[in-house]
Amino acid sequence: MIDLWREHPNVLPCGESVANENIFASGRQAIQQSMLDLNLTRVSRIAFPEFSSACVISCLGRIATPIPMAEVVRYDMKVDAILIYEQWGWPLPASVIESVKQYSDYIIVDAVDSPDALIRYSNVTDGYTCISLYKCLGLALGGLLSYQGKLQVVKNGRTAPCPLTLDNVLNVDIAKSYYNNIDLIQPDIQGDLIQALAMESKARQKNLSRLAEIGLFQQWPLWMHKVVEYRSGAPGIAPLFHSETAEFRMKKQLKLAQLGIKTALYNFNFSGSPIAVDYRPCLAFPLHSELVWSDRLKDILQSGE
Repeated sequence: MIDLWREHPNVLPCGESVANENIFASGRQAIQQSMLDLNLTRVSRIAFPEFSSACVISCLGRIATPIPMAEVVRYDMKVDAILIYEQWGWPLPASVIESVKQYSDYIIVDAVDSPDALIRYSNVTDGYTCISLYKCLGLALGGLLSYQGKLQVVKNGRTAPCPLTLDNVLNVDIAKSYYNNIDLIQPDIQGDLIQALAMESKARQKNLSRLAEIGLFQQWPLWMHKVVEYRSGAPGIAPLFHSETAEFRMKKQLKLAQLGIKTALYNFNFSGSPIAVDYRPCLAFPLHSELVWSDRLKDILQSGE
């Protein structure tokens, strides 16, 4: 079964592009390091997007006080920091990032699903960018944190080396998920991570182009069309059939499952903005490099039933 995110690690190209001291145990831990670097504490308020996962809200709450972005906008509140999310790897327009600065001077970009984020944000003069090596490459562990285009070093706490893959990741979930004053897991990853992220980005863009070729992006808004046309992002999931009925999406889900492709009934923010959100139900369809394209898959997606 092909999952929504990679289930198996990519074979990393030879060479070393990222020092182990720059590899956090997870994307969530990278987010928490950015909060600590901003000197956030329990009395600090950090805004987060709607439909954020429980693990993200929990990791924010271990350092500061999370507050929904919708409440910040509704009451025109100033907060100490804002976490904005590149949902499923769909890149945010620069104008969107600028627009949220009216609520805080400090922005953390949660780009955990975006293998191309380090390149896209390499020239940003402020703000943090976090990615997950699990979400992007299928590795058991690993996250990266960039500030002003430079990878940050894991801080505060001793590190205990661990192998690339683990027999049971759940045994170390507490240590890798949350920032505690305990020995932190230091993933021992050998290989060229930057090249692996570039390869994954190209594979995702190719699968996205295939969806475009059969017309499945016609009802998407203009900003998403530009991502497809200019290859300005590398999303790992496509939000399909948002204009169709829930019954239609469920039938598609069953047919794709029979083909060995896992999808999910989720909500996607079609506005691309954390301020004026437009969440709609859709069928979340994987675009990552484990997806195997076939005529049968094409027929299922194109079928009107």
